[in-house]
Amino acid sequence: AVIDSGIRGGFKFVSGSVVGGIDFVDDGPPGPAGDSEADWKQHSNDGHGTFAAGLIVGNGIFSVNGVLKDALQRYSPSSLVDGKLSLIGTAPLAKIYVVRVFGDSSAGASKSTILAAMEHVIDQRALYDRTGGRQGIRIDVANLSLGVRTLNPGGDLLDQAADAMLRAGIVPVVSAGNAGPSTLTIASPGSARSAITVGGMSRAVNERILNEVFYGTDATDQYYPGIGADLRPYAGVEVPWFSSRGINADGRVDPDVVANAVGAVGLGYCPDQSADACYKRISIVSGTSFGAPIVAGIAAALGQAVP
Repeated sequence: AVIDSGIRGGFKFVSGSVVGGIDFVDDGPPGPAGDSEADWKQHSNDGHGTFAAGLIVGNGIFSVNGVLKDALQRYSPSSLVDGKLSLIGTAPLAKIYVVRVFGDSSAGASKSTILAAMEHVIDQRALYDRTGGRQGIRIDVANLSLGVRTLNPGGDLLDQAADAMLRAGIVPVVSAGNAGPSTLTIASPGSARSAITVGGMSRAVNERILNEVFYGTDATDQYYPGIGADLRPYAGVEVPWFSSRGINADGRVDPDVVANAVGAVGLGYCPDQSADACYKRISIVSGTSFGAPIVAGIAAALGQAVP
């Protein structure tokens, strides 16, 4: 399950893996001009959920050109096959159940909406188990690239819902948040005792490509080939400043793991741009939201290999 902003239509490298979905967002009155049960897959959805899903189940080859292709050839030539970019998720044969909790505005999602979505996912798994697979959906992993501040880590309502997920046989994988570098900044439900909480790391290759593309498109007067490496000379792994981190207020260490959260490459999400600005176009984004799905896919593959 991907509990996020829904899926945008037209992205075949993701849509072929979707087995269903549900909408928990009240976007207006029922009917074609307002709220609809199919809003979880409408074209106008924020692309955050599409990008996250692609990091799990993406499987495609895409044409690239210009500064992006130059940067890939310079820093990651093995990612190009016959001059084209391969984008493969960490569980490309997995299936996705889409749960939309974020609408098209920037208002975010209420805690009650997220709780209802988490309960629904648990109910689907329980129904599957109870009927021997005749009803419901066997959800093994839930990705939650979201979070809210909490003063009660481990006891917050969202944290308790994550605990209930694990008891139901669902592994909750949750982004740590982007409130670093201070301690005590892990967001709920990432602060749950049951969650695999994913912080961010920065791989030199991704950060160099991100820098190269930024200066080659948005700051062309300062661009020159190789600026990406000059701005990121260290070749090792770093933790980006924005990644939330523990300890939690109750003394527990968090996050549990880190995954790449700087310069993630995918499709469907272009922050601060209109929905159509990046339709079917490759984009490069950062945030712990995009580390969590990498780990969620790994959790799904590991769960299949070692039930």
